[in-house]
Amino acid sequence: MAIVIGTSVVDFPMAATYLVDLWLFSDITNALMAIPNLIGLLLLNKIVVGLLKDYFKS
Repeated sequence: MAIVIGTSVVDFPMAATYLVDLWLFSDITNALMAIPNLIGLLLLNKIVVGLLKDYFKS
């Protein structure tokens, strides 16, 4: 029983460290996916404003 508990105590911090790294990787990839979308929004801003004005005018 003591061996099992000792192994769990040793393995848990390593598993927690792995999860922190996994969440960090996930956050970074989500941020990298947002960058092209934000650039697209900036580039299409004038077109969208013109289309909205035309839509609400009619």
